[in-house]
Amino acid sequence: MDTQESNRNTNRLFCCILMVAAVLLPASCIWEHMPPECGDTAVPVCFKGKLGKVETKVSNPNGDCWDIADTTGLFMISAGCALDDHAIREGARNKPYIVSCGYGTHTATFVPATHMIYYPDRETVNLIAYYPYSTSNVSMDYTYLMDIRDQSDPSRLDLLYSNNHTAYSSTNHDAVLPFEHLMTRVVFDIMAAGSNASLAGLQLVIRNLNTVTSFDLSDGTPASDGSGQCRITPFTHKATDCSVRMEATLIPIADASGVRLSFLLNGKEYCASLPPTTTGTALLKGYRYTYKVLFYETDIILEGHLSSWHEEPGDTIIVQRRKI
Repeated sequence: MDTQESNRNTNRLFCCILMVAAVLLPASCIWEHMPPECGDTAVPVCFKGKLGKVETKVSNPNGDCWDIADTTGLFMISAGCALDDHAIREGARNKPYIVSCGYGTHTATFVPATHMIYYPDRETVNLIAYYPYSTSNVSMDYTYLMDIRDQSDPSRLDLLYSNNHTAYSSTNHDAVLPFEHLMTRVVFDIMAAGSNASLAGLQLVIRNLNTVTSFDLSDGTPASDGSGQCRITPFTHKATDCSVRMEATLIPIADASGVRLSFLLNGKEYCASLPPTTTGTALLKGYRYTYKVLFYETDIILEGHLSSWHEEPGDTIIVQRRKI
């Protein structure tokens, strides 16, 4: 083995040691101490995942930061090519990347959770990433299967996606990937109204919506509005006798006018439609729709206002529904 080859192997080993240290010691900023290049051609692929202050992850208590165990899936393809088998470079097909530095912030550094991969020599590539990482939900045709029937773990349903089409290489490798939401969030802030009103035991069921779809990982678009019409039970974020907050992650839909809400309290059912907002009857990706629900003895009143993860203004709509 000649000296050049020996040095290159040594540098590769050093990079791998840094990668392992980053995974085992995620609180330390390994990225800041990693040399910009490990050998002439062996430049490791790492990146920073960026969440805007309003482009929030639902799993974090403050809703705007990466968590310590967050893992993304990464594809590295030839620049300018579509995501397919022929475009994959260096075997970087759905590679798990884990937070190594910056958890608890909007921008965290990700390194491989398994073996290190490297930029191709003298070639530019694009990086495509998504969260949360999965092997079972990602198919061979590069789609991500989303099933929202189980709402018990909101972070599992907060599908994030990044594809900024930047041509990276061994000489341009400071990758910063901005992530966007592909799903829709609905929030119900429910309050008891009246002196004797109590929400103890309140249940909510959302009906007449599609619960399964596939997202194209080449551009982040869903195959359709979805299929498998079903009912879901939102996740209860917090609850007291006087107030309850429930949240659900939904597949974006062009027309949600047929969606129905069923509130169950004290053996009685209260039904309502999902009111329209400034986006009409559509539930758009990356938007969070918040509804204030007031419970009276004979009626419920829904005040709905739209707040967006992209901070676009929304109107307030009040709808009264009769008890069934």
